[in-house]
Amino acid sequence: DNTHNDDTTTTTTTIHKIDPTKFSHLAQCFGDLLRKMWSNKRFKSTVDPHMLVHAVSVASHGRFTIGRQAEAGEFIAWLLH
Repeated sequence: DNTHNDDTTTTTTTIHKIDPTKFSHLAQCFGDLLRKMWSNKRFKSTVDPHMLVHAVSVASHGRFTIGRQAEAGEFIAWLLH
């Protein structure tokens, strides 16, 4: 919504609450990994991606797993699709 008052413009933004239970397990694991990576409250300086790796393997029906070589471009296309 834009409201015009004289020469000034006031913009109002509506923030929508997102229900995390509506995301796939893969999306939840990806979000968790990003939150852990960017958290300033981490005890360690490393983050374990095991949950995301497992979620990718399950969601891709074994197409992308540890030990199986795959093209990075194919993985990114699959992940973003």
